[in-house]
Amino acid sequence: METVRVEDRQTGNFAEVPRPLARYLASTELIELEQSVRSWFGIASQESAEQDFDRLAAGNPDRVLYGLLWLTATWGSLCAARIGITVEQFMPAMSYRGPWRDLSSEDEKSWEVGEQAIRRGISGVLTSDEDIVECLRIFRLLDPSLLRLRWILLAVMDGLTQGMERNGLSPWGAAAHIVSGAGWD
Repeated sequence: METVRVEDRQTGNFAEVPRPLARYLASTELIELEQSVRSWFGIASQESAEQDFDRLAAGNPDRVLYGLLWLTATWGSLCAARIGITVEQFMPAMSYRGPWRDLSSEDEKSWEVGEQAIRRGISGVLTSDEDIVECLRIFRLLDPSLLRLRWILLAVMDGLTQGMERNGLSPWGAAAHIVSGAGWD
């Protein structure tokens, strides 16, 4: 698995970010996906973002879920580097307690199972290509359309980005910076 080291300029700590798997999304699509995620966080632009996700997922819902997992793994790696811990230590923070959770109509147990699956997918993105392929296979068994897991993952991403921004670490543009900096475009 090819990775690139990204330095947090504030602390001098490094994060290892995996090369995105082109079999799911091209680097340019990941950058577009990051913008769609940002749009999804705004109530007024959420419907348009959902249409972007659906367009990208047409014929293969794994594409969007993989891209969201890669973005979350990347952002989580940057957060872990900022505070000087490993991604594994940071992983339990990949949870969400906010309005999206209440609006999802998922019961508490289903939400927890979804979050556990998502943390496993984030770990898969960071550990090996085979792990993420297996995670996506299992996700399709749990949620064939991947829409439920997508909702939960977007909520987790919303909480993560809010925490990042409160601590002076912007997620927006990270995909373009990492992809172009590593020559992956």
